[in-house]
Amino acid sequence: MISIFLALTTFLNNPQFFEPNVVSAQVNCFDDNIIIQQTKKKKALFEQHFKNLDSVVKANPNDTTYRCCYQSILFMVKNTKIEVSTDGTTLGRVSFNKSDWLQWHAWYKKRYAIKKG
Repeated sequence: MISIFLALTTFLNNPQFFEPNVVSAQVNCFDDNIIIQQTKKKKALFEQHFKNLDSVVKANPNDTTYRCCYQSILFMVKNTKIEVSTDGTTLGRVSFNKSDWLQWHAWYKKRYAIKKG
């Protein structure tokens, strides 16, 4: 019983437990780390999907419509909120236009560009 009393007294006499700035700074640091990790993960997913889409566009530079990569198309539409301008099928969107691809790249560069200075 005495050890519980001593532990409680030590806890109550320690001012750092009652300083909201210390606690909130620790929470903010933790939140920032989570946000950074989530951003890195999301950026890596974008890069993976762009790798798929870019390879198709680069292999067929004269085409304007590309029929492939429905998972990458779905990812881009869901995350950028930029709809593809091609018609869908019963399976969903299975093609994209070069203009859609350019808009996705522009959105990504604006959102995830490394800010200098």
